[in-house]
Amino acid sequence: RRTTNSISKLYQVEFRFDGGQSTCKGDSGGPAFATLGGREVQIGVTSRGAMPCGTSAIDTRVDTFVDWIKQVSGGDVNDGADTTAPTIAITAPTDGATLEPGTVTITTQASDDSGTVASVQLLVDGQPASSKTAAPFNFTVELTTPGSHTIEVVAKDGADNEGRASATVTVNDPQPQNPQNPQNPPQNPQTPPPGTATEPGAFGAECSGPTECDSGLCAYDPSADKHYCTQQCDPSATPCPGQSDCMPTNNPGAHVCGAPQLSGSANQATPDGNLLVGSCAIAPSGELLAQGAWMLPLLLGLALLRIRRRLRLRSRRHG
Repeated sequence: RRTTNSISKLYQVEFRFDGGQSTCKGDSGGPAFATLGGREVQIGVTSRGAMPCGTSAIDTRVDTFVDWIKQVSGGDVNDGADTTAPTIAITAPTDGATLEPGTVTITTQASDDSGTVASVQLLVDGQPASSKTAAPFNFTVELTTPGSHTIEVVAKDGADNEGRASATVTVNDPQPQNPQNPQNPPQNPQTPPPGTATEPGAFGAECSGPTECDSGLCAYDPSADKHYCTQQCDPSATPCPGQSDCMPTNNPGAHVCGAPQLSGSANQATPDGNLLVGSCAIAPSGELLAQGAWMLPLLLGLALLRIRRRLRLRSRRHG
C-alpha cells in the first residue's frame, strides 16, 4: 500500500508528517520516496509515530547517514542525483546534405532515462534559432545564404543534463538565368550578325573602305544602302559567323559572307546574273581592290537602266 503526503517539519536527522494519510505500526523500516531531478529516490526510513495513525509520523533522513550506510553495506550508494544526459538525434536533414535556399524542416528524436525531456533548443551556425518544451521537437528555419551551415540541437532533462547532436549542410547558390531568353540562349553571342558589330573593323562593323576592316574587305548591300566589314568564305562549307550566308560576288570565283537579314534583294541576281554584293572592295590586296573598283560604274549603269525603264513606262501611261 502507498500514499502521498508532505513533509511538515525538517530536523537534523529526521523529518515529520502531520495529518492525512501516513505510516502506522508495523511500517517501521519502510521507505519514503521523493522525486528529485526527475527521478524517484529514497529519502527516508519509517521510524515512529503518534496514535491514532495519521496523527503524526517520523522518518529518519537517509541523506544524513549516507556515509554510515556506505561503510556498513560495503558498497556505493546512489544519492539520487540524475547525471545521465538525454539522447537526441537529427533525423532530417542528414549530415552532409545539399539543400536549395528556402525553408528547411528539421526533425529530431529525443529521449531521457527519466522518461521526460524538459526542452530542446535549436542553434544555426552557433546562434539560437528556436526552442520547444514539449514533443515533437521539430523545427523550421530559413536557410538562404549559400554555403556551409551547422545545425545543432540541445536536449535538457529535469536535472539540467544536456545531450547534443549536430549536422552540417550546404545551401546551393542559385544560378542566374539569361535575362533575355533563358530557354533559348544565343547560339553564338561572341559573333554578332553583320551590320551589328560594335568593334571597329570587326566582322559586321560599318565601313567606308577596305582599310577600315580587319579583313581588308568592305562589302555593300545596295538595298539596305549599308557598307559592312566582311570576310572571304567557302560555299562548300559553313565558315561564316553569326547568321550570315556565304554569297558569290561579281568577281569570278570570289565569295564573301553576306548579310541576308539586311536586305532580301541582296541575294537576288541582276539581269546579268551577278549578285549585288561588294562594291567597295571584295579583296584583301591593292590588286584585287582595283578589280573590285569596276563594280561602281556597273552599279551606276544598272541604276540608270532602271530609271530609263521607269520613264518609258510613265510615257506609255501618259500617252
